[in-house]
Amino acid sequence: MDPIGEIRFVYPLDNAMPSPTAYTIEPGQALGAFLHAERSGWRIGGVFHSHPGGSARLSRRDLEEAADPRWLHFLIVDDAITCFRIAGQVAVPVNLS
Repeated sequence: MDPIGEIRFVYPLDNAMPSPTAYTIEPGQALGAFLHAERSGWRIGGVFHSHPGGSARLSRRDLEEAADPRWLHFLIVDDAITCFRIAGQVAVPVNLS
């Protein structure tokens, strides 16, 4: 797996699904993020989202819909950030320190 490198830019994208418990990235914004990263010579290395009032574990849906097994998945719950890689629909914690 790729080593964890430097985060150069974060693309805050809108939830196209009007739901407090589910999300779908707005497709046009996602395409724009990928194109911008490519033009900048970067690669998308992960995603982040929150679980307001939820647990600091990835949900079944998070695991099933993971786009790229190399990506880091940052999860924000309350004031804490946790990070995972997904391997075979299993969340593997990543130490950020």
